[in-house]
Amino acid sequence: MKKAGYTFIAAAAAFSVMATGCGSNVADRKNGYRPKTDAELVSAAKDAYIYGFPLVLSEIEKKYMTAASGTPVNAVKNISVFPDASFRIFSNPEPFVFTSFAWLDLSSEPFVFDMPEIDGRYAFFSVADAWKNEIISIRSYGRKLAAQKTAIAGPAWSGVMPEGVTAYRSGTNTVFLSLRIQVKDVRDAAAVKKIQGLLKLYPLSFYGMEFKPPVLKQEEAVYKNSPVEQAFSMSLTEYFNLLNQSMVSNLPFPADAEALDNFLDLGVAPGMRFDMSGFSYDLKDSLNKVPLLTEEYIKNKIAGRLTKGWLVSGDFKTDYISRASAAFAGLKPDTGPGAVYAKAYVDDEGETLDGSKNKYTLHFDKDIVPAAGSFWSVALYGTGGFFVKNGINRFAAGSADNLKYNKDGSLDIYIQTSNPGTGKNRLPCPSGEFTLIFRQAADNDSAPASAQLPGISKIKGDEKK
Repeated sequence: MKKAGYTFIAAAAAFSVMATGCGSNVADRKNGYRPKTDAELVSAAKDAYIYGFPLVLSEIEKKYMTAASGTPVNAVKNISVFPDASFRIFSNPEPFVFTSFAWLDLSSEPFVFDMPEIDGRYAFFSVADAWKNEIISIRSYGRKLAAQKTAIAGPAWSGVMPEGVTAYRSGTNTVFLSLRIQVKDVRDAAAVKKIQGLLKLYPLSFYGMEFKPPVLKQEEAVYKNSPVEQAFSMSLTEYFNLLNQSMVSNLPFPADAEALDNFLDLGVAPGMRFDMSGFSYDLKDSLNKVPLLTEEYIKNKIAGRLTKGWLVSGDFKTDYISRASAAFAGLKPDTGPGAVYAKAYVDDEGETLDGSKNKYTLHFDKDIVPAAGSFWSVALYGTGGFFVKNGINRFAAGSADNLKYNKDGSLDIYIQTSNPGTGKNRLPCPSGEFTLIFRQAADNDSAPASAQLPGISKIKGDEKK
């Protein structure tokens, strides 16, 4: 391997938790320590559930997506079709793009991802750690994205990278890699498939050689329910022990030490075992209610953070409830400059979006209509974050469509179960509850403000159901 002067020094200490946190036990803790009361243990359990939700969800998503796609860890899966109502490989699929993804295990060595040149189309390459912190965010903005070799190394690896390889460090050994490429129309699909066919993923030790990942047989059972549904259906014992196990190879960060110290009396820490057998009946009963109570708490927190009905993504660091809310909603941690990523649950009156009760308009004022050069979409999802079957097989509206604008330059999209009539932009919805995700990648590096999100209003009067 040719040295390039790019050296990684082992960084395990930088990603370990302070001794007052998960690395200690009750006997070792500081003077003045007292055991938590039952009420404090229940409160700590709620906090620990929220804290660990992104990591637990990543573990479930990894198992779900590898099984649903028949693609093992450390291998790329190319999705070369537009997702429809039958698509179940992952939740909240993006319209108008072909997606390539991989789950990586960096515990032994780094992996290298080779990507060819992508010219004249929107493309978004991202890598996130197991806590859903974004490590890499590279966008083309419709301009040329140069061919590149990208290496992702785990927290403890040390070594030298080859020349021409751009290296990134992950704080966890589990990471999720994705590349989404715009498909302009049906005829353009072949060009994007060609790009996907040139993608390569391999361990650093196979640099310059061919790497063939193992074959994984498809498993039906693990993807009958969405990852979020699976997470909340777990018992608290299953949930916390999955969290403890995952934290061994995906360590918390130093900034989490105070939070982890609060969880220690419960037995929630890397490598520990959560066991309720020694707790009183009343305490067990209260702890067993934590998953349901926490799910409702997250939903209520989401409702309190909405902007014009939308939950906007961001980089939440130690704001654990916001981080859990974004993971629950399926939003990316940080979209970077020139992009908006937001999810809507309610209309402008704060009422749940429901096609059995109302018809809606999604309205862009003239001054917030996405610029002609931007790539954007509004996609509609039903239960589990999946597209809903409809008579015209339309699951999103956006820049890929030939939309009709109003005379004043504004834009309306009609969201309802029935046809709104000739000359109106229609996005069919189910006869039940649904959500919307608005995605926008601008034609430059200047991100539109969240205040510029479109409004969602009921259609009232004679047209109301």
